[in-house]
Amino acid sequence: MKLFFLCFFIFTSKAFLLTAQSRINIYDQRDHYKKVNLSEVADSIVYIPLETTDSCLLSDELQIFYGKDAIFVGDQKNERFYRFDKHGSFLNTIGQKGEGPADYTSALNFYVDEIEKYVYIISPQSKTIFIYNYLGEFIDRIILDFTPWMIQKSNKKILFYNNRFNRIDKNKNVKELYLTNDKGNIIDSLPTTIDDKSMDMLLLEMPFFYQYKAGIFYKNPLSDLVYKISIPLSIKPIYEIYTGPVRRSKNDFKNMEKLSQMISVRNIIESDKSIMIVFAYKGNFFNIWFDKKSKSALNVKNTYPGFIDNITNGPDILPYWQSSSSESVFISLLTIEYLEKYPIKIKGDFFRKETIDSNPVLAIVKLK
Repeated sequence: MKLFFLCFFIFTSKAFLLTAQSRINIYDQRDHYKKVNLSEVADSIVYIPLETTDSCLLSDELQIFYGKDAIFVGDQKNERFYRFDKHGSFLNTIGQKGEGPADYTSALNFYVDEIEKYVYIISPQSKTIFIYNYLGEFIDRIILDFTPWMIQKSNKKILFYNNRFNRIDKNKNVKELYLTNDKGNIIDSLPTTIDDKSMDMLLLEMPFFYQYKAGIFYKNPLSDLVYKISIPLSIKPIYEIYTGPVRRSKNDFKNMEKLSQMISVRNIIESDKSIMIVFAYKGNFFNIWFDKKSKSALNVKNTYPGFIDNITNGPDILPYWQSSSSESVFISLLTIEYLEKYPIKIKGDFFRKETIDSNPVLAIVKLK
């Protein structure tokens, strides 16, 4: 009898959880997309050409953070990090790759602390976080016991996703999220958010954080739930992104062909009125714009034409998925090849890059 009531409680609690929160159904709209005027989803757009010099020549594999005071760009191919001002002028590099005491040996992602004005460069291979100030000067390093992939900060505490954990039958008490102090000492941890205990978490894609109103939100690709994270460390499901009835198995996430047939949420940008969801499906990227009030959604394919800039009469705009901001904006990355076909006007003049090696132009779109 006790077992019955326990099972009933778990089932009804989960059912209440799912019905009590918002559900964004992107599965039913996955094949129904259209071009959309930018004014339907955004209040404004600003074009920022990133300066090109020999000191800041960027590759085509970039991570972008649009901050309150500056723009930060991580070149993932060359493992270099840069700071530009809000007009796109190059300011400085952040640290350097090397073997010196102030150098990072390898790095992929970064995090910007806009309160302390520090840049945290993350090295999963060495389980180390390197800290630099905005001028690129070395401040400190934090060596962790587990492998970080991405981090967030809350006051002096560091939250990170444990990239290398595996659910192994002999050790089911795996930890997915860790909270440390500013010295890297573990304060708290949370077990996996995945119900299916057989799922292996060495994935071809990774969970991610996003920010909204100073809050930290978290999405694991194996779950349709989006969680809000609180400190002291706890998580609460806020809404569901429904990606379909497909029964996932652990092998599907290690097979690129099977993985491409499933919807994969890659980025979320939230504002007071809307949520933008960037997802991959069958080899293409799509963008769902969800209106919080009406519960309506628009699906825009990440091919031209996409979002049509009818605000400034500029070119089509497509969200760049490896980007983030502390503000409610999405970022579009306009390459030189695209600008040659669709020149844009900046301050009344047509803007053109001089060479094929020039850095891209960023379109910063403020969501409604």
